[in-house]
Amino acid sequence: MITSYPNTTLATQGEEKKMSCTAHGEKPIMVRWEKEERIINPETSRYVVSVKEVGDEVISTLQPPDPPEVEIREVKDRTIALRWTMGFDGNSPITGFDIESKNKSASWDTAQKTKDVSPQLNQATIIDLHPSSTYNIRMFAKNLIGKSEASNELTITTDEAAPDGPPQDVQLEALSSQSIRVTWRNGAIRGYQVGYREYSSGGNYQFSVISVETTGDNAESLVLDNLKKFTQYGVVVQASNSAGTGPSSTEVAATTLED
Repeated sequence: MITSYPNTTLATQGEEKKMSCTAHGEKPIMVRWEKEERIINPETSRYVVSVKEVGDEVISTLQPPDPPEVEIREVKDRTIALRWTMGFDGNSPITGFDIESKNKSASWDTAQKTKDVSPQLNQATIIDLHPSSTYNIRMFAKNLIGKSEASNELTITTDEAAPDGPPQDVQLEALSSQSIRVTWRNGAIRGYQVGYREYSSGGNYQFSVISVETTGDNAESLVLDNLKKFTQYGVVVQASNSAGTGPSSTEVAATTLED
C-alpha cells in the first residue's frame, strides 16, 4: 500500500528534481514508476531509481543521472583546455559528451557547441576564442536514451594576446627643419613603439625606437625632434601590450623643412 505519493512538480532545463514514493506492506515491496503509461526501467533509461528501507516501509526515489563535473586545465589567449569527471551514468553507458561555450554577455541560445566528444575522453580544448574575453562553459553527458542536466558552469577569461595588426593611417607632417609629427589611429592598445631612420630605398639605416604610452584618444601622435635639416626620414609604428608587440605599419616617409 502506498502511504505517500510524489508531489506534482515541474522541472526546467538545467534543474535537478527528485520525486519520492513511500510504500508499506509485506516484504519484498516493489515500486514501479511510469511515464505516460510506459514503465520506467532504470537499466535502460536516463532516470535513476534508488530504494531505501525505513522500518517496515520502502522509499523509492526517482531522479535523472548525474552530469559531469568540469574544471579548467589550461587557459591561453585563444584556447581553453578542460577536464571533467563523470558521475553516475543513469544505468546506461555514456555515449558521448556535449560542450557548450558562449560569451558571458550572450544567451545560451548563441553558444558554440562541440557535440559527441568521445566517452573515452576526459579532457578537450575549446579553440578559436578571442583574447581578453570572458566565456561561460558547461557540459552534458549523453547515453542511448538522452542527455543529462547541465554540468557546473565555468566563467573563464582568456589571456591577453599581442596585437595582431599594425596601427592604421600613419601620417607624417614636417613641422620644422628638425622635427616631424607622426600621427596614427588608436585602438584598444596600451602603448606603441615608433621607429624612425634616415630614409633610403634600400633601407640600410637602422631604426631608432621610441616607446609611447597610449593617451586613449582616437588618434595618437608624437613629434620627432633633433632631426637633420632637409633630410628624408622613414617611420613605422607598432602597437604593444603586456603580451608583446604586434606587426609594424608600412614605412612612410617625410622630409624635414629647409631653414
